[in-house]
Amino acid sequence: MVRERIDGRVMGLLVELLARPILGGEFSSPGSQWDQTDGGGGRWEVRALTERGVDFSPSCARGAGRKFDADLFQVKLSLLAHGTGGGYLVFDVQLPGPALWQSVPPTSAPIDWWKLPAYGVRGWWTAGLLNSQAGLSRKAFLEMTDPENL
Repeated sequence: MVRERIDGRVMGLLVELLARPILGGEFSSPGSQWDQTDGGGGRWEVRALTERGVDFSPSCARGAGRKFDADLFQVKLSLLAHGTGGGYLVFDVQLPGPALWQSVPPTSAPIDWWKLPAYGVRGWWTAGLLNSQAGLSRKAFLEMTDPENL
């Protein structure tokens, strides 16, 4: 068995394409501090839930050699909460079985997603539920967003 991985940047673009019809808005311009806007002007970041979990920290604080800054994270949450409100659209990209692009014939399995308001993520941070880098493990995210636990 060969396990293949898709580049994270490519997956990020695919997830952003999935988000556009849900939000009904527009992609943000390159270099913007959010990924998309919705029809009412809300600002949204698009994130992928992977086998490792999900990260809510600003993009400039993610990756090799970058440091997390809690103050910058709070600024990010405030930017997303501006106007009609915004937050994070999280897509579960860990699919059961072979990846969609490996299927023959190609399939269109449903993809789970969550629309999380910025104030909710800020509440998780304030309550100490996010890790020190403003992320959650996959298990913790799925438990915290389970409708039976809300």
